[in-house]
Amino acid sequence: MVLWMPGARKILFVDDDPNFLASLRRTFRQQLLFDTAGSAQEALEFLHDHGPYAVIVADIGMPGMNGLQLLATVGVLSPKTVQVLLTGSTDLETFVAAVEGQNIFRYIAKPCDIDALRAVIVESLRQYGGEEGEELP
Repeated sequence: MVLWMPGARKILFVDDDPNFLASLRRTFRQQLLFDTAGSAQEALEFLHDHGPYAVIVADIGMPGMNGLQLLATVGVLSPKTVQVLLTGSTDLETFVAAVEGQNIFRYIAKPCDIDALRAVIVESLRQYGGEEGEELP
């Protein structure tokens, strides 16, 4: 179950894995207002053309500009956007060192459990809006 937050509370999922993005589209298409981007550059274009976004969920391991670099840029361009990082890293110390000093609200390990992702999205939307939403089936 996901909470729908009223207003323009869009989410942007960013990952270079088209299968993962397709899975997200199938899972959340009737529950959330969101876009998907296959690269950091595409995400920045979406932010410019369709923003602001309440939440951006970005994969850390993308070619070119990685997820950390993307979220650092998002922090400058859209400081109210809640940032969530997807990581395949199993080395927690290395990961924590990498995100230290960034404004990452939550991180999710990949492959991620869809219920865990839902919970993080709900928390992130609450963080962005500070209000309860209407429950969806």
